[in-house]
Order: sequence, then C-alpha cells, then structure tokens
Amino acid sequence: MSRIRDLEGKKVAIIGLGASQIDYVIGRENSAVWDEVWCINSSISVFKCDRVFMMDPASRYLDTEDAGNQTDVMRRLLPNFDPAIPIYSCELDERVPAVVEYPINDVIGDQKCAYLNTTVAYAIAFALYNKVGHIDLYGMDFSYKHNLHFAEAGRACVEFWVSRCISNGVSVGCSPRSALLDSNVEPHERLYGYHRLDDPLLATPDEDGHWLVCKRSQFTEAQAQYNFQKVELPAAPEPYKMISANVGVEVGTVGVATSDNGGHPPEFWANRAIEQIAGISENAPPHIRQQAEAFRQQLYEVVLRNMKSAISSDRTTLAYLLNSQGHADLAKILKEL
Repeated sequence: MSRIRDLEGKKVAIIGLGASQIDYVIGRENSAVWDEVWCINSSISVFKCDRVFMMDPASRYLDTEDAGNQTDVMRRLLPNFDPAIPIYSCELDERVPAVVEYPINDVIGDQKCAYLNTTVAYAIAFALYNKVGHIDLYGMDFSYKHNLHFAEAGRACVEFWVSRCISNGVSVGCSPRSALLDSNVEPHERLYGYHRLDDPLLATPDEDGHWLVCKRSQFTEAQAQYNFQKVELPAAPEPYKMISANVGVEVGTVGVATSDNGGHPPEFWANRAIEQIAGISENAPPHIRQQAEAFRQQLYEVVLRNMKSAISSDRTTLAYLLNSQGHADLAKILKEL
C-alpha cells in the first residue's frame, strides 16, 4: 500500500477505550476540529470516524468470546460497517467487507522498526508513515492513579512511537487525564530529582512547540508570557446526584477505615471525597453510565491533584518553620516524606 498523500500534514485525533476519551467529546463541544478521526476497536460504537484500527482478526469478535465486553457490540457492528471506512486489521474476513490489510511491510520497511505490541502503536506508526502533521491521543490511559493494581500492556510501545513522531516533526497532544507521557502528573513532579527541591523545576511547551524550563515560583509569570491555557471541567452529566440549592440535607452513613503504620494516602481520601460529591444512579442507561464514570474519573484526578498540592504546600511551610527554629534535621525528614 502506497502512502496516502491526502494525509500529509493533516491533524488527526485517535480515540482509544480509556476514560480520557471524554476529552475528545469536550473538545468537540468546544469547537475543536480535526481533518480525520481514527477509532481503536469498539470505540466505533460511540464515535464517528474516518478510519478504524482493529489489529486483532475479525474472527476474535465473531467466533470467540475472547474480547470480553467488546464482543457483543463488535458482532453487531462489524458485518454491517460502512465499507467506505477502512478497518485496518491483520487479515481479511469476507464477513466484514470494511476490513483491509494493515500495510505492515510498508510501515516496518519505512520505519526500520517492528516494535508493535498494541493496536494504538499500529495507528501511530501508520500516521507517521503517512506523514501526518499532528496527532491528538484520547482514551490512551493504560494505568490509573486511583487503581494501582490495574494496568494495560502497551504503554511503553505507544510512548516509543510517540517519541519517534516528535523526533520526525509530528506534534503530539495527549489528554491531561491520561497516564501516557505522565500527562496526568503535576508539572512540578515530572522532572525526577528536581521535584524534590524546595522550588522544583517545570518544563512545558508554548504554543509554537518551544520548551520553557522554569522554577515553580516563576510559573505564574510564565503563564502570562506564554499564554498557557487551563483545562476547565465540564458540567456534570446526568445521572450524577450533585449537591444543589434545592436538595435537602440528609444524614449519611458514617464509615470508619483503619490503616497500619500511619494514615491513609491521598488516593484514599480522594476516593472518599468523590463518593460523597457524586453518585451514579443504579437505573442509568449504559451509555450514560459510561459518560458518568468518565466524569467521575475526571473529578478524582482534580481532587487528588489538589490534595497533593495542599499536602506539599503544608509540608513546605512546616519545614520552613522547623528550619527557622534550628530543627534542620526534622525539616529534612519532613521534606523527604
């Protein structure tokens, strides 16, 4: 398959299955546009797109239960999917006319690399092969701060191909809620080593792609100078039960949780806060529940981020007081916690 010349220099959004796909929706609601939208696997059940990447054979969905919860929706969609929208896969299947073979030989030959262990990586490699100008990644989460026991394989491979894109002049954007490229990590915590300083360094690009490295204390000035934009939270979708002026106060159930060798971590308290801020109706339709869960994840990240900032700020104040009173050893212990 030769290169698709119409893709050269174009702006593309790629939508995966993670919770941060909500940022694509928010972008659309705020007039963001892309030349093409590419979907990964069953995200075609929700989003309109121009191309699909499904590197598993169609038989995995049509003949087995191996795809888990994606099985039923893909069985409904694949046989009747619009053949004008290509579904790139590892083999053809006459039951799914839209399926075309992924140009594996061309991509590997061009890139001199065969490190491809997840469907998202294939989509990014395809974009690089076709010389797109910009890629925005949504729903590529791989791991979640509030659940350290859950992680998907493939993050390293995706970040490898993102790095190749950047090295070849393709700009890449990522949802601030995604773990990809540490996008959901506070800016002052991203540069290892420097994050331990009293005034840690931040590294961030401006609108032209030039990188600024500055101390945290200088960040407010840099925001004005480089026109940084703050991501605002959207309004809570139904069926969230939010606190409002016309809702009566109820006495809730008091819960007690114990811990060994210290108090609970910020993640615990962030979860408790989200449980009290918003609940999801048991009768919510599945598609509404999915949106609500994504919004709940978004709230969790904001609450956790601010909790950590509050803890860090308080420790900095205490360390200063201890130092000023001659307790440098205690101040050092406090800063290392």
